[in-house]
Amino acid sequence: MATTPGKIVTALQSNTDVDSKDMLAVEWKFMSVLDHHGGAQPITLSRGLADDPGFFCEVIRAMYRSEKKKAAPKEPSQHQRDIALNAYRLLSEWRVAPGTMPDGTFNPEALPKWLEEVKRMSSESGHLESALYQIGEVSFYSPIDKETSLWPEALCEELDRKQNDRMREGLRIEIFNSHGVHSAGGGIWYRSKQRNGKAPECG
Repeated sequence: MATTPGKIVTALQSNTDVDSKDMLAVEWKFMSVLDHHGGAQPITLSRGLADDPGFFCEVIRAMYRSEKKKAAPKEPSQHQRDIALNAYRLLSEWRVAPGTMPDGTFNPEALPKWLEEVKRMSSESGHLESALYQIGEVSFYSPIDKETSLWPEALCEELDRKQNDRMREGLRIEIFNSHGVHSAGGGIWYRSKQRNGKAPECG
């Protein structure tokens, strides 16, 4: 049986002797074969996005043009196009929401701190709206309480903030793409029909 790049990446991910920085480089190099359809996934890169606001903002800058730049953009080099494509692929496959711990639980203190730093850096570079949209999309994959089927209160509080409308928009689009439904009333209220039989929402 032939060994595919995806299988090689998966094997390296399960090898505890491989340094995390080396794994980041490997996953980035083979990003074109890492997707949830083929089995191999960018596990280390996804965790890096959720844990490191600086890395997340770096990926956002690689994919999106700054809102502060008014002049027509220069023709990107092939290297820049390759980086932008990898950034797009990574964000499209991102399923580890900020605040999610390695064991799958949610740390209510981590999300606000991560988001505050992202807002600071992305505002400075002119990428705030793009960053908030991507955060909204990945928020769909936040852990839910097994007993209440509710999304974390810390996430719901952020979604309820008026200045986070692009974050709400990103979440709505991800729900739609996942064949769920959305309604609003008495605050922000979200529900998805197709998520392991559960119905996450914000009360």
